[in-house]
Amino acid sequence: MDHQTGQEELPKIRIAVLDSGVDVNDLMIDIGIKQRRINCKKSKSFVHPNKKGPDNWRRDTCGHGTHVTQLLLKTAPAAEIFVGKICTDKVINDQYMPGISEAIYWATNECDAHIISISFGYEDHDDLIEDALDHAISKGKLIIAAASNNGGLKGRSRPASREGVICIHATDGKGNKGKMSPSPLDRSDNFATLGVAVPLRWQNKSVFKSGTSFATPIAVGFAAAVLRFAQYRCNLDPRKTRILRRKRGMEAVFRKMARLRDGYDFIHPCGLWKSRFGDTDREKLIAEAEEAKTARVIEDALEDL
Repeated sequence: MDHQTGQEELPKIRIAVLDSGVDVNDLMIDIGIKQRRINCKKSKSFVHPNKKGPDNWRRDTCGHGTHVTQLLLKTAPAAEIFVGKICTDKVINDQYMPGISEAIYWATNECDAHIISISFGYEDHDDLIEDALDHAISKGKLIIAAASNNGGLKGRSRPASREGVICIHATDGKGNKGKMSPSPLDRSDNFATLGVAVPLRWQNKSVFKSGTSFATPIAVGFAAAVLRFAQYRCNLDPRKTRILRRKRGMEAVFRKMARLRDGYDFIHPCGLWKSRFGDTDREKLIAEAEEAKTARVIEDALEDL
């Protein structure tokens, strides 16, 4: 039973995060594991540094995967997270490509993830990864990926640039464009959210990180919240539910959440949720009215799809 809604608890939204693993000595990661918000049984490493077997997904030497997972734990508190380790540093090169392909199949088939979070990019076409992405998309998986961090020097990296993937750029906390984001495209969605000076922790110290890599898990958290809210509050038939869980459906909801700023579609939860919670009857009525309004916005976004 869900303690907030009083309804029977539905299956959790599942997120597969493909990155550099996690540091289990980090307090937030440790709590996520102990609370079973991180699925240890299925989390896995796809990095093979030697013939003895894969590297450990519980080890993160660069901190990138730990930071991305911290943000998922913050923004998607009701989700189940699967950690797929696909690299040991912040640069993706050819040695990692086969493992990335394996990880996408794993996220799709073994984890049955609703969302695949990808906070990395690469430039050259890779057949194995393209086949894996095609498979994930054909199975109705929502793939959200970082745009790139090269500013106007280069365009969107793969896989964010390809069909079937939602691309995420970075802004500061007020929606101003991040200098690292590639230039916005004409006749395209240019979704962006917080990815500049994001407060995080590394080795027991406060750090501030910037990049589309960090905007991506925040956008994934928004998407997970939409899917979770729809489970309980939206009147969607099975077809509309399937659409919402795919790229075109989530993009339609993101457009409702977004405001155009600096050429980017700045996504902010206040574009969808304005609920105020409290214990008085009046506060509860206001919260219920706001939730009903949010449900209508989501339903309307899917109306013509």
